[in-house]
Amino acid sequence: MTIILGTHRVLPPDDAVASGCGADWFRPSDHLPGRGVRLLPRGVQLAAAAVSGLPQEMLWACPADRRGAWIVTSTFAERMQQEIDAEVLASGSDGLSPLSAPYFSVNLLGDRLVRDHRVKGMAVAITSPRTGLTDALAGAAHALALGRVDRAVIVCAEVDADGSGRVREGAVALVLAAEDDAPDTDAVVARVTVDRGFLHGEDSPLRLGQEASGAPSAGRSGHRHLVFSDRAQDNAALHRVIDLDGECVDAERSPLRRGSIDQAVALADLAEGPGGTLTTVAVAGEWSRIEISTLPGRPDADGGRR
Repeated sequence: MTIILGTHRVLPPDDAVASGCGADWFRPSDHLPGRGVRLLPRGVQLAAAAVSGLPQEMLWACPADRRGAWIVTSTFAERMQQEIDAEVLASGSDGLSPLSAPYFSVNLLGDRLVRDHRVKGMAVAITSPRTGLTDALAGAAHALALGRVDRAVIVCAEVDADGSGRVREGAVALVLAAEDDAPDTDAVVARVTVDRGFLHGEDSPLRLGQEASGAPSAGRSGHRHLVFSDRAQDNAALHRVIDLDGECVDAERSPLRRGSIDQAVALADLAEGPGGTLTTVAVAGEWSRIEISTLPGRPDADGGRR
């Protein structure tokens, strides 16, 4: 089993657009030390800032070669390609800054956080649209289970590539460990399990081997169920997934967008709260269920322990 030791978010305020602050909501110097931070691409700044806010004692609890990072994005490469293309058209290739030109490669999105936190175990960039967060969680859990790493950092970073405001900009980071490596701490501690599969048609069997209930149910008492899908509300395949535990009635539905930042925020909410289920069902067929359950003895909001 895998546990979440801590979470951190770097997100614009809810009224950022209304207040007119736009891209100015984020000042990298407020989060990152050292010189040259201002010249880094925005996605790199956001990813590094999110990880810098995680409980550092958790990250440093193992040697550098036992730390791994999974960096999720669907917009960073698009943003960089647009900026590089614009510069080349305006000034030619000689106009490209040597500080920014290498970032045409999406694999460099996590270079700042990898350097700052001496992540030498593995660093993986995941660009899968819609399912990137699930892919990162599954990969990190697998590496922890195999003993490849002792700490796994997952960070989702998205940028508003065209300035339209259609993409929720920001970053969310989580630090994970194997359950038998849980430290004695008051940080956020929750268990996370991931199941995923692919729907080949409306009637294709789910990998869980379970059948839909056929009718909505009241669901599990007090269990929060968040659903992200780009399928129609009455889609049969959608209900075959979200009815697995009879949670159809209680499900909180949100649109499944290309980027994973909304899912990452929801996952952090569940980990910091009473737990729950995060389900994604894509029109292309991918589906996943991320189950979050708080562990006994975790501190509650009043300072007591559950």
